Amino acid sequence: MQRALYYAAVIIGGAFSSVGISLFLAFALSTQGRALTDISGLQSGADYGQFIGGFLGTIISVVVSFFLLATLLNQSLTNAKVAFESNFYKMLDYHFQHIASLTVKHVRASAPASFEAVTGKRVFTVFKLHLERLLKIVRDLSASLQVGLHDDQIIDIACIAFYYGLDEENRGFLQDKLRRYPRSQELVDLLINAKNSRLQHDHEHVGRANQTNLSSYFSNMYHLIKYVDTRTILTSREKIRYMNILRAQLSNAELWLLYFNVVSRFGRKWLQNNYIIKYQLIRNMPYGFCNPFDHTSKFPMQYDDDEENLPVAHHV
Repeated sequence: MQRALYYAAVIIGGAFSSVGISLFLAFALSTQGRALTDISGLQSGADYGQFIGGFLGTIISVVVSFFLLATLLNQSLTNAKVAFESNFYKMLDYHFQHIASLTVKHVRASAPASFEAVTGKRVFTVFKLHLERLLKIVRDLSASLQVGLHDDQIIDIACIAFYYGLDEENRGFLQDKLRRYPRSQELVDLLINAKNSRLQHDHEHVGRANQTNLSSYFSNMYHLIKYVDTRTILTSREKIRYMNILRAQLSNAELWLLYFNVVSRFGRKWLQNNYIIKYQLIRNMPYGFCNPFDHTSKFPMQYDDDEENLPVAHHV
């Protein structure tokens, strides 16, 4: 709104200035105007001065008023941008502090019944390993149960298990969350069995709940993006610049996790606002990084790998 008022004030002030000067020149060059500019006598000089003051003075007052308004609006807009940028970096800093405070246990045991604690940015590699295993389990179950789950459904089921965990006491909760899918009760039973089998035979814990850590992480990121996206004081180019600052901080593991989070039911608001494509949030993710899922078809955009994957031209 402030930006629109600023441009309106500048345009109106410029229009008054142009019209006033044009009318003055047209009158001054006319026969009547040239006669009035003959100020050889005292009375003629007084008449000419009265004309200048009455005509040009009024025009100048109007023009100055609009340009003064434009200056005040521009100063207000500048102050608002300074305040926005300060809040943006505070929110970004808080987001990084939250990441630094994250601690999870590794998926694979380093010794019998011993899982290494991982902290900070490295936790996203652990999250990736954990969710990768769940995605494979759900894909295998879809084939064995012959329920024909497509990729988005496989991702959604795996993310439910990933967020809420596969504990026995969670069985009823998981069945309710997955009731939209065929043979949901049997699916939950097999997921819990797969978790217990992996823990016993492969020393991998794929049944932990990650909601506490990741709900805060994605909520902070979402509100940071929304804060930038809804600022009317910013141009589209300025919004993209701030989003590029955020995107540059995301590791490949974070981009991978963001993709699967958005595709699942947890990403409904992200999809509704089209943040992934609008700000090209995952454009740095390498081709094939989400195999066997294809992130480039789900979110078509100009990926950084595009130039590397162009066919090589052969010169004859």
